[in-house]
Amino acid sequence: MTTRKVNADYELVNCAVLSESIIQMSRWEGKDEINARRFHNMHTACTLLDDVLIEPNRVFSLRRFFKDTSGKLGFQEGPVIVNGEVVFSNGGSVCAVATLIFDAALKANLSILEKHNHSTDMWGDSRFIHLGGDAAYVYGRKDLKLLNSHDGDIVVKTAFDFDSLQLTCRLYSPVPLAGTVRIDNEIIQEILPRVEEGHKYRNGCMVWTRRYLCPDAGQEKLTYSKKEVYQPFRLS
Repeated sequence: MTTRKVNADYELVNCAVLSESIIQMSRWEGKDEINARRFHNMHTACTLLDDVLIEPNRVFSLRRFFKDTSGKLGFQEGPVIVNGEVVFSNGGSVCAVATLIFDAALKANLSILEKHNHSTDMWGDSRFIHLGGDAAYVYGRKDLKLLNSHDGDIVVKTAFDFDSLQLTCRLYSPVPLAGTVRIDNEIIQEILPRVEEGHKYRNGCMVWTRRYLCPDAGQEKLTYSKKEVYQPFRLS
């Protein structure tokens, strides 16, 4: 596993954009201090990943860069999901950047070695990415690992804009993608809650995500398939 930062003089002008991921974040109403910590952690995570070089047949792991999301790396305490509940822990909200990287890797047809969804759909209709597209990061337990199965080097460019609240990731390579990528997301099962009197719930579900590479010549090929479960989420 060898990933490193590119040199300052590394030229991207002759590189193709393999994929682009843009995620629009939003403020939590009435929670200015929490918002500041969320966005600080997203910016810190993007800074740690910006300009990372992944050579062909090399593995990229978030654990190498985020580690234990400690204050030594610049992270602050922020919101995370534990057993379907929102709690506060150091590095909270870095999962948004994990999701950003996963989405870009999926669109670039990279091999996904390890990826975990969140345990529940806490966002509902306000979610910032489709079910099956989110990626969780928990030090020592849940990592995001990718293999550069592409023919050329890949340079990761990540950023968080405090004004627009957009997370952006672009994957560059001197070798263009050999074809186009198509991604299907399908809810294949609804999971009903075991209702407790006096509480409201959002139903859970099982989601099936599939990715196909459509080469310039020939038939499309299935290159990723994963079924993931989201347990019901208690709203009140």
